[in-house]
Amino acid sequence: MAFKDHNEFFVFLKDCARDAKLRVQAAGQNFILEESEALDREAEYLRRVQTARPAMGYAYDSWAVVHKAHGEDLVAAKTPGVACATFTDANRPNLGLSTQLETNTQAVRIESLNGLFYKVHQGDYDRPMDLFEDLRRWTAAVDRGNAHEDDFPRLQDWVQGLNRNRDQRPAWVTTFAAVSPHMARRAWAARLRDALGLAHIAGSATAQHPIVLLQYPLQRVFDAHRAAPGWAAIPTVFDDVPGSAGINHVFFPPARSEAAQKMGAAVDLDGSENLDMPEFLHARIDYQLGDFRCVALISSQTADAQVAAARSRHLGKHRTHFLYAGDLPV
Repeated sequence: MAFKDHNEFFVFLKDCARDAKLRVQAAGQNFILEESEALDREAEYLRRVQTARPAMGYAYDSWAVVHKAHGEDLVAAKTPGVACATFTDANRPNLGLSTQLETNTQAVRIESLNGLFYKVHQGDYDRPMDLFEDLRRWTAAVDRGNAHEDDFPRLQDWVQGLNRNRDQRPAWVTTFAAVSPHMARRAWAARLRDALGLAHIAGSATAQHPIVLLQYPLQRVFDAHRAAPGWAAIPTVFDDVPGSAGINHVFFPPARSEAAQKMGAAVDLDGSENLDMPEFLHARIDYQLGDFRCVALISSQTADAQVAAARSRHLGKHRTHFLYAGDLPV
């Protein structure tokens, strides 16, 4: 990767990869191991990082600020008419998945209702749990086969408002075929949370975290974005929009030599099962009420030590396929 041609930044990345703090260490490792990033996007990113470089040299805190701004400006892109950089010509080398995926494939993603409620749109609901209860009634009706959208006008209004307020960030998804074996479990929500590396979804016995599973055909994405350079992509270190915790410490870039299907592999937080759940990106589409298929409450959380162990397992399984694994600090 061309970061290696920018010696000072690359040395900084190796220092980060040695750091005792998981979030710093993970960010350094991810940028060292990334081998799929398109050069045009990398050049823009480096320009931002170097412009904001403190006089005394690179530092994680200032880097994290630049990384977040990069994601908000170019990946989440809320300005009208500005496309998500993930699906533009600048990222064309990673868009081959658009011609390889079957459009009848069912995509699946998990959304945090707290995140949707507090960060995107509250609608006519006072609390996330009020929204959860409405969605629970809706999904139960779907399961019974007697769901009628007109019976849920407040929920319909909320979905429409959600679509108006969402930005252009890509959807991180897997396939229904990958998740379906786990849906019969009593604790399916926590298992999928772990299998998809969604450590930010954390609850407790006294403060459960509501989530919703969405399912829809990729045909909708294709129909909405068929005129664009691409609508599905391999995930890279530039495609996440970090929250207050900093750069995503669970994401792991896919090794190019393993990406025969042009997908990534999520870091499984459950060491007893340790799956390689496929993950890929698609361009934003409007949600429909029918996409909301299951709801659940999560009452567990993932400690940093568990994430660190999961990252180590994941790297151990795939290490020989990463071109730059030898650049990681011993």
